[in-house]
Amino acid sequence: MHGTYALKSSVRLAREYGALRTIQNLAKDPGRLVWRPVDIHDDARGLYVLAVREGSRIRHSRLTDRGAAVLDIHVTTYTEPGSAETRYAVTYDSRTVKKVVDHQHRAIAEAEYERLVRSEYARQDLGVTLPLARLMGGLTRFYDETDVI
Repeated sequence: MHGTYALKSSVRLAREYGALRTIQNLAKDPGRLVWRPVDIHDDARGLYVLAVREGSRIRHSRLTDRGAAVLDIHVTTYTEPGSAETRYAVTYDSRTVKKVVDHQHRAIAEAEYERLVRSEYARQDLGVTLPLARLMGGLTRFYDETDVI
């Protein structure tokens, strides 16, 4: 189990260490995909997405409904194309959004990961009906897999 204690707000972390960089930002509307603005040049986006996909997953939270993935949030360490630097990506994949952001510092990526995992539990508006015991049982009961405590 991993535990990260947020000593600083995400706004303060961004001010001190730089903001997260958006690699992929895709809205999944019924019948079509809508690409939203990113911080990576369009020609390089595919290389970055592939590098993140082939990276090593170091943290992971998943929610399923009747065996189908509803929400998948994970942190991946990967090698940035071109510079060959190690970076840390956070992937958020739901039925309606696929977003990948990254940062050069692992602590910043992990803080964003934990923020996303906790905020989805707090909102619980993913369009699925879960048993009450699962909704009221905390993070470890809500998610099928999680390392956030």
